[in-house]
Amino acid sequence: MDLTQPLKDLVAKVPGAIGAILIDNEGEAVTYFAPPESASNATERIRLIGAYHRVWLRDYVNLTEQFRLGALDNLIHKYEYGTVLIKALKDNHALVLIGSNELLMGQGRLYLNKIGKLINEDL
Repeated sequence: MDLTQPLKDLVAKVPGAIGAILIDNEGEAVTYFAPPESASNATERIRLIGAYHRVWLRDYVNLTEQFRLGALDNLIHKYEYGTVLIKALKDNHALVLIGSNELLMGQGRLYLNKIGKLINEDL
């Protein structure tokens, strides 16, 4: 399956979404998507944001394992200028949805989990 298409669907379904990226266990982009109307540097910013959040996800997963808090599945980072939703996938991959302040977090998590399940089947 072309893994870019689920990312396009994710961004299209979530109001306020500005991009999505699938990150491997090394923090490298497997694939990513930013709408064509986004800023010219948006794809590079999406790749950087995804890589940084993949590192944080790994650190959080290590902490939850160390303190026996259970499995960590999702993270939400809210910033002054936007929101980042992260979904842990198998083989230490991660799906990251980047949005503006207007991102609907509930809808974002719903579709992030649905698309994450679809991608997990293909990894």
